[in-house]
Amino acid sequence: MTTLNLKRKFKSHYGLSHGGLTIDVVNPFKSNGMGSDSWNIIIEFYNGNDQDYIYVSEYFETKKQASIFGAKWVQENL
Repeated sequence: MTTLNLKRKFKSHYGLSHGGLTIDVVNPFKSNGMGSDSWNIIIEFYNGNDQDYIYVSEYFETKKQASIFGAKWVQENL
């Protein structure tokens, strides 16, 4: 099972950036006391061409589930 190697940015906020790809996994409730207690993964890809812009946002019960989804998405789409 492949997961993402995310680095902690803030409390309950993890991410990575490489080239035009940015992936963030955030639990808004744990990080700032507001919103859902679910983990939100946000995947953005922008290579300078507006036609290639990709934005994905999904919610999961755990950070691990979000990370697995992100790794699978990268393998299948990039």
